[in-house]
Amino acid sequence: MVDATTGKKMSKSEGGLISVSDIPKDMVGKIMAIPDGFIRGMFKLCTERDMNWIDEHDDDMNTNPYEYKKELAKELVRMYHGEKEASKALDEWEKVFSNKEMPSEIETVSGVHQIVTSVIVGIMNISNTEAKRLLDQGAIKVDGFVVKDWGYRLKEGDVVQIGPKTFRKIK
Repeated sequence: MVDATTGKKMSKSEGGLISVSDIPKDMVGKIMAIPDGFIRGMFKLCTERDMNWIDEHDDDMNTNPYEYKKELAKELVRMYHGEKEASKALDEWEKVFSNKEMPSEIETVSGVHQIVTSVIVGIMNISNTEAKRLLDQGAIKVDGFVVKDWGYRLKEGDVVQIGPKTFRKIK
């Protein structure tokens, strides 16, 4: 499949692959990030939905793509991971990305990182310059508040958010 917005193929090398072996939360995130124009095709090619259902909802998919992306995500995760995991993953996605709440589970980082830039460099595997750029752009939050101070000292229990998807708790 080709991404109509970029002209690039949907593949692992281009970052657009949704694998059946992805964990449920990653599957949901990737599906919610697809271009709106892919929804119908993915229902048709990737799910067990009846073509009559797809045809009946075609106009709705164009006018309310967000709801149909959620439906698609739930359907695909259900197919490969079960109903319970599908509901859990979609609920978590809505909690974090729609409601702007903290994830239920956050990976911890040991207390050796005392300054926020060190944590960013360690987590993201990027240079200090790139970490400082993220800080300057307001892409870093500590406990829900934007941090722009390069020397900001973290304490045990702080939750660092880098961009919309990456969360770490200081141990």
